[in-house]
Formats: sequence, structure tokens, C-alpha cells
Amino acid sequence: MEMKYFYLHFKDDDGSVAEANSDYECPCYQDHGKSDFSFRSSGRLQDYLANDLGWPLMSGKMIQPIKLVVNVDDVRWERIMIFSKNTPPTSYFIPIFRHDLDILDPAKSIFAEGGFIVKAHLSQEKANGCHFFNIPESHSRLVVDESLKASLKALNLSGLDFGLCPAS
Repeated sequence: MEMKYFYLHFKDDDGSVAEANSDYECPCYQDHGKSDFSFRSSGRLQDYLANDLGWPLMSGKMIQPIKLVVNVDDVRWERIMIFSKNTPPTSYFIPIFRHDLDILDPAKSIFAEGGFIVKAHLSQEKANGCHFFNIPESHSRLVVDESLKASLKALNLSGLDFGLCPAS
């Protein structure tokens, strides 16, 4: 039986959209420790928090099942603070993948000039055993397998939706 894979999407609901507090260059893609980078939010905080930079901001609740299935050498979690008038300062986390996985089927994926991946199509054989990963060269296009999707759905996380990622 073939495994199904799903993109993580921000849910289109009444949740908050966080805004970066600075024009600071993205700290999460540099290899260093904790950042002083932060976001502000005026609405209700979601577990998967949409933001003006498109970064995958995840609550501590959301990352727990993910941490159970990923190798600590493959993902670093960048802590980012969210400041909201409705709640005390809250820690969120951005997954930083230390390397891209070779998970694409190049014959079925669509690439733009220069190699940018327009539409990813996963190779079942290559993605086998991968539970949580990014599309190569994209830190914000995140994918989970169906078992991790079930674990995340069981938590009733706010702000999170899923979209099928092609795989064969």
C-alpha cells in the first residue's frame, strides 16, 4: 500500500496573522543559536500561525508529535517569540532542516528555469520512512506522512490544514 503525503497549510479561518517586528534578515535560515527576532499579533494565536513572512510558525503543542518522529540531527528548532496584547509572550518554533532530502520524482515534478520546483511530485520509494520534511530548497513547503497527519489532527490544532502532496 502506498503512503500518502500531505502539505501543511495555514487554515483559512478567523485566526490571527502575525507580523514581523523587524526588517531583520531571516534568522531561521542561518546556523546560529536563539534569535531575538519576534512577531506581534493582534488576534487569537493559532497553533500553526500565519504570518507576513510565510514562515512555518508552530506552537509547542504542534511540534511535540513531530519531534517524536524526526531525527534531532535532521531538524533544528528555531525559537521565536510572539507578542500579543491578548496573551503573555509565547514561544513558537520554526523547523530548520539541516539538509534537503532526495525525495522527488524528477520525471513527474515540474521545474522552472534555474531548477526552482514549481510542482513537487514525491517518489514513494525515496520518501519511504520520511515522516516530516521540506520540499528541497524550500523551508516553508512542509510535508507530513499520513501517520503524522493523524497524530496532528488528533490534537485538534488551530490554524492547521492539509493538502495532498502528489506521490507515486
